[in-house]
Amino acid sequence: MDGTGPTGEKELVKSNSQTFDDRAILGQLTGENASLIGRNDGEIAELETQLEHLEGRKGMGREDLKEERIKLREKIAALKNNNPVEYGWDISYENKDGETISKRVTKDMLPDLLPHQAKEITTGLKTQTDEALVQAENLKTGAKGGKKYDVDKAAAVYGESVTSANIKSVYKDPLYGGTETLEDHLRQNPVVTGLKYSDLGIDVKADKDGDNVIDPEEWAAINKLNPEDVDKIINALSEPGNEDIGAAVAGDYMARKTERAVNIELYGNEYYPEPTGTGNNYTVEDLTYNDEQYSNLIDYQAAVKKYKENPRPGETKKVFKDRGGILGAQEYADVKWSETLGKFISKSPTEGMSDKEKRDYYTRKIT
Repeated sequence: MDGTGPTGEKELVKSNSQTFDDRAILGQLTGENASLIGRNDGEIAELETQLEHLEGRKGMGREDLKEERIKLREKIAALKNNNPVEYGWDISYENKDGETISKRVTKDMLPDLLPHQAKEITTGLKTQTDEALVQAENLKTGAKGGKKYDVDKAAAVYGESVTSANIKSVYKDPLYGGTETLEDHLRQNPVVTGLKYSDLGIDVKADKDGDNVIDPEEWAAINKLNPEDVDKIINALSEPGNEDIGAAVAGDYMARKTERAVNIELYGNEYYPEPTGTGNNYTVEDLTYNDEQYSNLIDYQAAVKKYKENPRPGETKKVFKDRGGILGAQEYADVKWSETLGKFISKSPTEGMSDKEKRDYYTRKIT
């Protein structure tokens, strides 16, 4: 449960990003495997073995190895001079492939073995969405501070919040409202198309045309025929070391979430009609607006925008606003507001032109 503890401290929620290996390692952290040793003891032992070999019967007589022996002695001395004793566990466990892995686990590794959800991402998304909605409301009423939402700019800001420390949680945890994770979203939506497979450091069977680019058609085929390749791509995006690419994809996803909220504020729920056809496709009725039918969602949404952003000649501000008009976003408007008449009136076709442009315009009209 997320929230605060009995003393007011913030409670941590376990992340879905915990791996099979993490759980296997935690299961081996018992008292019988625990010990106190110097942090650098393992490395010192390895270097001392190397030095013994170089100082042996064959190594000592070789002048060309003298400098290497000196460097090894210096490195060993430096490690011994800074070798704090630390508590840890010497363990062995089987990974998913059945291989036996031996390693030493120290206390500073425990946070990575018990990852928590990156709730700062949820907080940042809510804060920026709330700010964007205030700007949208001001745009709608024509008040000061109203501005259109800049998806690209927002995506860059969101992307900056993704780090190597939280990127796994960003992809694997439901941080964005509801139960959907970014990983879930990517399985159904090819927002990573245009990236190169090599950018992610992976080799997949899905690159049918050999251009190394993730194409929408390939993504659909991968999802249907090679789900293991989808796992490869998503895991690569969420891997520390790939956070530049992974952050860009995550930033775009968060920006689109905010954009949807802003569009609903400006244009209403009708801007995103629910598909009612077979296979979750749109019907003619779904894409009908003001008795006009549209063949696709893009044209339908453009019609909704035009209606909400374009005052008609003769309308007052109240009439325009009452029909859902956005007073501060007249992107398509061919009218202007007349304070004298108290209504919108048609613009002159030469409004805003220089004298020369006006003369050229009327010359063309005459001829």
